[in-house]
Amino acid sequence: MPSPQAPTDTGPGEGTQRPSLDIVIVNFRSTPLVLRCLQSIARHPPAGVTLTAIRIEDNSPAESDWSGLSDLTLPVILSGSGGNAGFGQACNRAAAASVADLLLFLNPDTEILAGTLDRAAAALLAPVAPRRGAVGVQLLDAAGRVQRTCSVFPTPSMMLAQALGLHRLGLRAAQPFMADWDHGDSRPVDQVMGAFLLMRRRDFQTIGGFDRRYFLYYEDLDLCRRLRAAGLTVQFLATAQALHLGGGSSRTAVDLRLTQWLRSRVLYCRRWFGLPAALAVLLLSAVAEPPLRLGQALATGDDVAAVLRGIAGYWRGLPALTARILRRTEAPSPDS
Repeated sequence: MPSPQAPTDTGPGEGTQRPSLDIVIVNFRSTPLVLRCLQSIARHPPAGVTLTAIRIEDNSPAESDWSGLSDLTLPVILSGSGGNAGFGQACNRAAAASVADLLLFLNPDTEILAGTLDRAAAALLAPVAPRRGAVGVQLLDAAGRVQRTCSVFPTPSMMLAQALGLHRLGLRAAQPFMADWDHGDSRPVDQVMGAFLLMRRRDFQTIGGFDRRYFLYYEDLDLCRRLRAAGLTVQFLATAQALHLGGGSSRTAVDLRLTQWLRSRVLYCRRWFGLPAALAVLLLSAVAEPPLRLGQALATGDDVAAVLRGIAGYWRGLPALTARILRRTEAPSPDS
């Protein structure tokens, strides 16, 4: 598979020019959370970068009430396609409309804390080698506890183990999240969570943006992997924080979340590990994983009906998904 080339310029903001920043937020049935996120930005605006726009891509326009925007003095630009285009596609649309130096992809269920935007921008633009392609920050839950969100790049065996539920047994070999590290120090990592993902806009364009094959989930993992393939690094920053409530847009659509997570995992396997691994994960996800997920839902009191709907949605899409991963062009093209 051809690797994208790393940009050679240092980019704006690394000399004397003050960089500009656009923040991208994708909304899906989470307007109150978006408004809280915007209020946190208003409380803690950046000082070292110029906030030129907050681009809200609304994937559920018929259900959104944006009357609260009138109370905020922020450069908000509200747009949408009229339906749910998926997370990555909405982000790409916002990025294509931007002319800012930096792009921050921010989840609706986050809240910015003091100094976060400036520290993250300074870390991204620091003159280090190899150059940083993306920065993520320390994410805190509602109780102020550090969430262990960084991951290593998964392997085919890791994904097969997940489909068999082995990660629920605490087996490290089946778990990509770096749970054995307390996230108390800054370091390069394979992947930072897309809840807070800061990049140069030029880098985002050069590697092709978010891969459109992922409707929801795995797009941030795929993007970080392509950054690494381009010779750039991904930096976790422990000296900047954001609150992350978790669930966010997908909290109101548990069945959609499960369907798309299972589907995206197969597509990720196809792209990075090839057809045999993708077919194996597809089969295990369809046969072995559903009873495990239903058993977990029963044991924990989760919404069993939603899990059933999510599994049924995945099963309904299996013919199209199978046909897609059998296409020879599926693996190398980020824009398929």
